[in-house]
Amino acid sequence: MATNQIYSLDSSLPVCETRIRYVLKSVSFIRTPHYDMDHTDAGYYNIMNSFAVNPNSEFTAIHHFNSKHSSNGVRKLGGFGPGPWVTTWNDWNNIYPSDPNYNSRNLAHELFHAKGLSHAWIIDDGCLDTKKNNNGWCDGSNNVMDYNCYHQFNLTPCQICRLQSWLDLRTQYIRQEGGCPPPISYFDIPQRVCRGINSPFYPEIYLQGSACTNENQFRIHISKVPHVGSQSSMPNTIFQSWYSGQVGHIGLKQWTGYQFGSGVYRIELTVKHTDCANEDSMVKWVTVELCPEEGIPANCCLSAAFIYPNPSGEDAVIHYTLEEEANLLIDMIGINLPTPITLQSTRWSAIGNYELPLNLSPFPDGAYQVRIFLNQQEIIPINLVKQQ
Repeated sequence: MATNQIYSLDSSLPVCETRIRYVLKSVSFIRTPHYDMDHTDAGYYNIMNSFAVNPNSEFTAIHHFNSKHSSNGVRKLGGFGPGPWVTTWNDWNNIYPSDPNYNSRNLAHELFHAKGLSHAWIIDDGCLDTKKNNNGWCDGSNNVMDYNCYHQFNLTPCQICRLQSWLDLRTQYIRQEGGCPPPISYFDIPQRVCRGINSPFYPEIYLQGSACTNENQFRIHISKVPHVGSQSSMPNTIFQSWYSGQVGHIGLKQWTGYQFGSGVYRIELTVKHTDCANEDSMVKWVTVELCPEEGIPANCCLSAAFIYPNPSGEDAVIHYTLEEEANLLIDMIGINLPTPITLQSTRWSAIGNYELPLNLSPFPDGAYQVRIFLNQQEIIPINLVKQQ
């Protein structure tokens, strides 16, 4: 989508914790004569306020019918987010049945209103890195605070900081357990890794963990399992160990000594703080496959690719592992770089682990994409943010 938002980052903005988790505590069904209302109706605020549960420490999301909010006889989804309660009405699926997740994004839009965010198209919304637009349908951005027909996924760094600032001033809305903010385990890992038939070594599998300030210990648990989704570890395949510090980018083979042969592996990351009793875990599965000798799929030859650090300043490093010999091309493109530039081109690149230094000083701050091509096929695009 050409009009999708690509952020122009303001380098003066601080970097804030990006993870905010909403915890659903309960669901209630209310029988009331006030089921068909619009937020402009007299008494709407008082009626909805009467439905709020624990308004001094919790948000209440109320979904109801709204016959006034319609277009050409079709009821349209909408909402109202004054806080500490928010309302949504009708069902977006009446218009876009292929997008069942739009209802949840509409709720997120209203919750962010309740936490102080304005519509992104407003010139004085308090954030320099939101895309200003005329709020025309399908002519805005994919920011969650815009109205548009796009998949509304994104927040800018400034918007995230504003959300965190709102919570910093209203800590009663943060679930505290024994005086401790709850830890949140999160990591990315490839779903599929290739091990070449003729490869003399076991592949490296990279875990990209994300930590916040209330975590200072993490545990890695690895085991081989029969299939993706299985919790049943095979005998003599279990590794687990606690580590001090915050989880970040980890090469599991180098970090733990685990040898990943062909098969499916269950990876569990648990995080906690030494001063707190609670911990949190996330589980994902990785499949290690053998590449055939004949007709090797291009995407079978690359077992890992990432850029560190990311976001980057003037210098970064592209890390990648080749499991089979291949023709290699790496280039970079971006909103400030419409014509791709070649970073590396190798006629016949050998099996091995590689690091490619990347000098970003000639390029302005913004969003870029590094693309890796093996055997003339694009393998993986890696999003890169340059931010001084």
